[in-house]
Amino acid sequence: MNNKALENLLILLGNRDEAEKKSLANLSPEEWEALIEEAMKQEVLPLLYHYLKELDISIPKELEEKVKQAFLKTALRNSILYEETQRILRVFNRKGIPLLLLKGIYLAMVYENIGLRPMGDIDILIQEKHIREAHNILLSLGWKNTHNCKLLGAQGVRALHYNLPGKGIFLDLQWELLGWHLPFKGAEEIWTRAKEIKLGDVKALVLSPDDLLIHLCLHTAIHTSLGISLRMLCDINELIKRQGKEMNWEAISARAKKWGVIRPVYLILRITSQLFATDISPMWLSSIEPSDFDKCYIELAIEQLGAQDRHLKMPHSFLSRVRHSRGWRKRISLFRRVLFPPREIISAIYGIPLSSPRIYIFYIVRWISRGLWLLRDYCRILLNLTRRDKKAKEVLHHSNISAQLYNWLMGD
Repeated sequence: MNNKALENLLILLGNRDEAEKKSLANLSPEEWEALIEEAMKQEVLPLLYHYLKELDISIPKELEEKVKQAFLKTALRNSILYEETQRILRVFNRKGIPLLLLKGIYLAMVYENIGLRPMGDIDILIQEKHIREAHNILLSLGWKNTHNCKLLGAQGVRALHYNLPGKGIFLDLQWELLGWHLPFKGAEEIWTRAKEIKLGDVKALVLSPDDLLIHLCLHTAIHTSLGISLRMLCDINELIKRQGKEMNWEAISARAKKWGVIRPVYLILRITSQLFATDISPMWLSSIEPSDFDKCYIELAIEQLGAQDRHLKMPHSFLSRVRHSRGWRKRISLFRRVLFPPREIISAIYGIPLSSPRIYIFYIVRWISRGLWLLRDYCRILLNLTRRDKKAKEVLHHSNISAQLYNWLMGD
């Protein structure tokens, strides 16, 4: 790893010796500034604030105020999301409709401080039989649906997205845990293992610690197509640190194999263990190592994590995935998925009724728009490469890294 700021950040956030952490108090103002910038880029600035306070490490005043404000801003927004989730849960509980909270809202509770983990939106899992009723309840609570509600339950549509006007809050209502990204086979059984918690004075369901760990690994793996952030790995590290004793590691490995997701579970947990010194048994990790695993995947993932600009635009990542796919069958399958998505998806994108013959015209519209989009971006990148633009080379390099990782993790 050639990113010193990231190395220092990992020391502070990981399960390292306290003396090693406190030795960072001697960093220069310039080094602290680089560390803070890295924490912002990796979306862990509030968590860094917590550990600096816990270790009683002083940093330059202007930087301390910046970190503190990030914590306070996160706490304020999370409080708004927390209250809105409580309002939704009260209504659904009265109606006898179970909701399962995913990711953000519960992870903020796992961290044991609502200001430590930024939340983008509210993610809720619901059983498919309750979709229409849930949709109507959300509308009655003032939420606006950003998709055509006629597509409820249609093939290819696995979630609905809502916003709350005037508050800048978004909600995802899902009835499949991971959508189209992975052939996830455990959707029904996770409900039988769901754990009941209290969100203030309101009852809520969340994934069991074992299922949550697998879900976080898969969610992180999916994001390798764009670039994972340290925040995702922090979620896994904090979950194991705080709930590891409740986990049944043999059940986790058996479930990962049963669901066909052993690659992402193994790689993400191994990277987390390596970077944070997370308490995961090396013997257990070795027992689930895929037969086709190559150490280069760890190096690629860490390089992606430590990229100088983690938000580089990689418009041609799809073509990189095609190039790095193994065999023509995989390549043809990728093209088929992009060129011929289910009719319901075309209907949702273009607002065309499913029964209309015009829907087939919009397949052609999609091909032309996608083709022009790829042509435009490729021309821009090629032009920048001819000018020896370093950022264009970096975009190309990290797009290739993402494609290699994603293809292996998703089973190509």
